[in-house]
Amino acid sequence: MTYTSRIKLTEMTEEQFKTLLQNKYNGEVKMVSRYYNHQSTSIFQCDRCHTRFYGRPDYLLGARNGQTHECFTNYGAAASTFRDKPYNLKKIKFSMKTKKEIVNLFNKGMDFYEIGERLRLHSYSVYKELFEQGLLLK
Repeated sequence: MTYTSRIKLTEMTEEQFKTLLQNKYNGEVKMVSRYYNHQSTSIFQCDRCHTRFYGRPDYLLGARNGQTHECFTNYGAAASTFRDKPYNLKKIKFSMKTKKEIVNLFNKGMDFYEIGERLRLHSYSVYKELFEQGLLLK
């Protein structure tokens, strides 16, 4: 564990954790709930894939292999309610440029998951836009 060489997990403050989290995820993953300690389960929000998920601070920093956040992955039935319809999804309105880019990429053979990853948009938003354009069936 490279991050523990500077800070002991048991002595980590909220500010230190937020700094480490920002460095690891380039500021895309933010803590929604309050930080209590390195082992308490908290709610996090990813700005890239608009997913809210539960996690332990030490796991997100890499204390266990395979426990870090990966965008556009399913986090199980309990967390999927956050993922299926994010709280701000209804507010998203694409510009004409983005709509054209989504249609062009779809016509080139990319599916809506790949388009979402490439344009850094939520895949459900891309699916919804393609459905409104008449390019996808429900």
